[in-house]
Amino acid sequence: MTHIELAAQQDAYTPGEAVRVRMRIVNDGPDPVELPHPNRATSEQPVYTLTGPAFPSGKRFSMESSSRDEGYPLDATPKVTIRIDARSTWEEVIDLAEIVSIPVAGDYRLSCRYETAAGALQSTDATFRVVPFLPAEVMVGMGALRFGIGAGFGLFALPVGSKRFIFSLKFDEERPDLGEASVAIRRRLEVAKEAQDFTVADKNFPYRAEEADWIVWREGRKLQALSTYLAAPVGFDLGQEVARLVKPALKTQGGPLEILALSKDEAELLLASIDHSQFGEAKGFSVRWKQKLPAPPVHVLAALASDHHQSRRHLVLVTRTDDGIEIHHTSYRMGEAPSAWQTTPVKGVRAAQAFVPSLRVDPATGHAFCSLLVVGPAQAPASFIDIEWDERSQLVRKPAVSALHAFPEHIKSARVLVSTRDGGLMSRQTVLVDVSGRSYGVNHSGEVKPLNSQGTPTDPIILLPGKAGEYVLVTDSNRGLRAERVR
Repeated sequence: MTHIELAAQQDAYTPGEAVRVRMRIVNDGPDPVELPHPNRATSEQPVYTLTGPAFPSGKRFSMESSSRDEGYPLDATPKVTIRIDARSTWEEVIDLAEIVSIPVAGDYRLSCRYETAAGALQSTDATFRVVPFLPAEVMVGMGALRFGIGAGFGLFALPVGSKRFIFSLKFDEERPDLGEASVAIRRRLEVAKEAQDFTVADKNFPYRAEEADWIVWREGRKLQALSTYLAAPVGFDLGQEVARLVKPALKTQGGPLEILALSKDEAELLLASIDHSQFGEAKGFSVRWKQKLPAPPVHVLAALASDHHQSRRHLVLVTRTDDGIEIHHTSYRMGEAPSAWQTTPVKGVRAAQAFVPSLRVDPATGHAFCSLLVVGPAQAPASFIDIEWDERSQLVRKPAVSALHAFPEHIKSARVLVSTRDGGLMSRQTVLVDVSGRSYGVNHSGEVKPLNSQGTPTDPIILLPGKAGEYVLVTDSNRGLRAERVR
């Protein structure tokens, strides 16, 4: 007698994640059994049935039918069978992501059935749950835009059942001519409850030019780092308690991973670095310097110049004063401590922690551009402040304050993205989300329009540069994560 057992590899999945099931075929009889391979594109059997909220009547498919639906040419591909000897077992993991998309959360059941000359073989049911997609701690690092095309690596945290997992994501602007980009996600590992401040690195070289990408977070005073090729994170003691990690981390090609952290009393900034091999094996850890801060910051920003400009690191602090804000800037190269902070006051405005600013270094000129969305001054509900420093860290001109008079009410969060094109021409894109979840785009001219989006921007809002323009990461509880061009 032959019987088939199906079992999901995990109890719960998230929309967009690869659902994987293990098939086990047991031949208890005295004779060998030969069957079409259950995991090959040319196999018309077994026929699978997937039942759940997305397919209440059951979705029936085979590997062959799914492959033809995807347009794969199969006519010249030989059929493959498996042979299971008497009193033997065959088993393999089947990845449903290659076969069927599960777009709606809920409880699902998968079974399969062979029709043979000896009769039908019906499997047991594999049961699993697709949970609502509610990501947190979303972060994406970008590299230099090769041919202007956007690509980056990121992460998000997600509760799945009673556990909390870290997922990695890859952003690729696949069709810049159509303004289309893809987001691929991968579950990495379960993390402790005290894990926080998840971040990845911005790079000053194309993102795919190195083998390994890194995810970093902290648990108390301990820094945790996980590379693409590590199954478990490596931990390092920062030597002191910290308030938070600065996002993003920084990375030069062939250089160490550089992580900035704010001390617990927010009185100093420290730089930690992780030396590693080409394939993401940690080789060493050190705290390279500590720098006193002029005041506790509302925002801390970090960005890298290109290697043509000595990979100079630029740092910006935004601090509050009694009558406005101060914008502080410094820069340094690897092996150096930062230069003295250069302070620029702006009166009559207020910095909001939920309004995340942007800092970018133009690869052609080496100039650093920063853009902030602030509250005020009195005659306007909000304003942009644009400021520029040259590659010697000197202020190029006084900050430009652009009032936004048509500003939506009850804005909960905002994200600014500065891009530089044509050697120093700055472009600014901003996304706003109000307390009801409505989202708006604000272009460089200050024009505010509702976003033409099929989802809700992530929290925090993530804006990504590309050849076709800027993209925003959006999600809904059923369809998962995707990138939409800001229109």
